[in-house]
Amino acid sequence: MKNNYNCLIVDDERAMCETLAFHLQDKNYNIFIADNAINAINIFNSNKIDIVITDVKMRGLNGLELLKKIKEINNDVPVIVITGYATIDLAVEALKNGAYDFISKPFQIEKLLITLENAIEQYKLKFENQNLKKEINSKIKFYDPLIGESKAIVELKKLIDDVAKTNSSVLISGESGTGKEIIAREIYQKSNRNNKPFYALNCTALPTNLVESELFGYNKGAFTGANESKKGILEIVNDGTLFLDEIGDLSIEIQAKLLRVLENKEFYKIGGVEKISVDFRLIAATNKNLKQLVKEKIFRDDLYYRINTVELHIPPLRERKDDIKLFINYFLNKFAIELKKPVPVLSKEVEKKLLSYSYPGNVRELKNIIERIMIFNKDKVIKNIDFLNPDSEDVQDLLDDNNQILPLKEFEKKYIYKIYNKLNKNKSQTAKALKITRKTLDSKLKSLL
Repeated sequence: MKNNYNCLIVDDERAMCETLAFHLQDKNYNIFIADNAINAINIFNSNKIDIVITDVKMRGLNGLELLKKIKEINNDVPVIVITGYATIDLAVEALKNGAYDFISKPFQIEKLLITLENAIEQYKLKFENQNLKKEINSKIKFYDPLIGESKAIVELKKLIDDVAKTNSSVLISGESGTGKEIIAREIYQKSNRNNKPFYALNCTALPTNLVESELFGYNKGAFTGANESKKGILEIVNDGTLFLDEIGDLSIEIQAKLLRVLENKEFYKIGGVEKISVDFRLIAATNKNLKQLVKEKIFRDDLYYRINTVELHIPPLRERKDDIKLFINYFLNKFAIELKKPVPVLSKEVEKKLLSYSYPGNVRELKNIIERIMIFNKDKVIKNIDFLNPDSEDVQDLLDDNNQILPLKEFEKKYIYKIYNKLNKNKSQTAKALKITRKTLDSKLKSLL
């Protein structure tokens, strides 16, 4: 056994405790011993106990009473009950009260070791599943909500409510950064499949061959490097919701295979001969004009009509200026919590700049701007944000080829080096200007190289 687990042995016969401890320590168990139920409860409350072995006949509280107490404290920890006075009624009562197993004395130590190992595996699997569920739920819950009170967003919210309870395919269109995945998750959360898997795949993030293997999975030996079989996303997301972002970038070959899955509800793994049946809801998104791609023979017309049962369009942020202030307030509070800083006040000049800016990168750009404001701001009132002036020389260095603000790490790197170079590479003056220590500056310069 690779991992060490904490095992609590409870028996008023010292010889039995020492015998069990001898064998279990040899299997890498960490042993805790108690000669009565009260001591056992104290040990259980003071330590992370992974499994309990208890005798039934003991002074004071007996083993079955101890079992009930442990289950009240932590119902997940497996408890194995052993006794030299075994009866069917006793065994039934123990199992009814939550015992993992009931073993009669005398017993073979090998049998106990196997029972322990099985109990630990079941406990570990349950623990991992609980953590995975919490992780998934926290990620979904943490995702930014659909924000907006403009006419376009109010109408969009109504459409989401109408389509969510159906199983129809949905196509979400809109410029990059408008929040297409947020819409997809809103649909998922309000759907009848919200307790089933949700999987998002960005079709531009992977080359064609990897997109195929990610979607369909593969069998061992299907291609060079396939050293073991792998489930594909289509199999994992069965009964749930699949979100394909930027579906317009899928190759014609993958488009054809995806269409067959949507029509037949079955597919083959790469290198597989066995059909796999699936039933999932597809939500797709694009920042491209799919109708135009169909005319250009870049996107299949049959797939276009198959995925476009309902189309939801998200207007760019510049066309819904009324929502900008809502986003600003939301992101200021969001990053204040994350960075453990007070929410600053925006000066009228700064608020005017933020409300009048065109946001070519849409909501994503606004979110990045507010995050940077919160990272670098040291004052209660934000009085200046020069990087919002697109004609500024300083700002041009902080925009990418698409005129969108750079990712945070690149932004920070250019920002620090710009101040550093302007101050003739004087580290002391640079640190003072940035309101950080000299040591912090050295660390950042080193990490940003």
